[in-house]
Amino acid sequence: MKINFIIDENNNDSVTDANIMNFMFKKLKSITHIKQVNINNFKCEKASINIFFGIINNLLLDYAKFNILIPNQHIFKKEWLQFLDLFDMVIAKTTYIENIYKSFISSDKLNYIGWRSTDISNNIDKDFNEFLLFCYDNTKTNYKKIIENWEPDFPNLNILNGYLINFDTIETKKTQDNIKFHKSTKQNDIENLFNSCGVHLCLNEIDSFSHNINQCCLSKSVPVLIDNGSMKSTINSDIAFMISSKKKKSNLFLGSKYVFDIDSFKKKIKEIQKTSTTTLEIMGKNGRIHSIRNHGLNDVAFKEAFTKIIKHVRDIPINKYKVIDIGNQGNQGNMNTVPKISIVTLTHNRKHMFKLAIYNFN
Repeated sequence: MKINFIIDENNNDSVTDANIMNFMFKKLKSITHIKQVNINNFKCEKASINIFFGIINNLLLDYAKFNILIPNQHIFKKEWLQFLDLFDMVIAKTTYIENIYKSFISSDKLNYIGWRSTDISNNIDKDFNEFLLFCYDNTKTNYKKIIENWEPDFPNLNILNGYLINFDTIETKKTQDNIKFHKSTKQNDIENLFNSCGVHLCLNEIDSFSHNINQCCLSKSVPVLIDNGSMKSTINSDIAFMISSKKKKSNLFLGSKYVFDIDSFKKKIKEIQKTSTTTLEIMGKNGRIHSIRNHGLNDVAFKEAFTKIIKHVRDIPINKYKVIDIGNQGNQGNMNTVPKISIVTLTHNRKHMFKLAIYNFN
């Protein structure tokens, strides 16, 4: 069976989610071929299934018998809602996303399966007096706001350049003894710092599924989170510190932005400073248990969903494809697959009737 992964090569969420799903499909051992297709194409190879990761190109829907959308609500344009009915299934990574799309698509097409992250945990010594701010997407997190409100008597703040091109994009050059910028792009250095810092500032004001938060828990560190949004149902206050926020609706996209409160932020940092290392260690260990459990639930839900999908798609006749290839249907063609509006040109000589040339204007 062929599957097209349709991704936006310039969007980290889209690429990461495709890689995660590729890993999950390998566990199924039912897929013969997966091909990545950039969303900017106007055509692609035929496949049994198209899976769109966070973005829509309706021109590609006709190249598969079954189309699946895995949306990221914060980049899902409201004008795309008109295309939702063209999809055979929408997969939700969080219950927050599921609740948003319930209003726009029938329940039999909506499937919540959870999600997972790559586990980058290691056994390096952990220090709960070292805080981490992992900078990877300044459209999701206001890094400047965090850094400029970091007080001199707060713990050490390690600022790691993740997927940002450079630190200039966070628009602050604040210097302070307890603030350190790390510019290394070596994977081993990144993972060591990620695991050694005991508390992570994961103040995503918008997101779909935060790998930053989930990987923090997997590393047995303690996340500091905004108290609302997509990850609220995934992470509870027993394994994280929550900061109050104000909801702000988006005019262009689905879902909302949750802007964290500065006073709540500062009070929470001071609360963490007073929390014992033993308590923080317990929270970290429970956080990993929590994330591993969620991964297991995701494995079960994914296997159950795609076992059914694959069986269903195999039973769909080949003429479900809307892109017509008469050359593969024999000399006479299959007139049941001809669109309602077509120009059919018969070409012949005295001895042989040639194949139909069909031009689809539908």
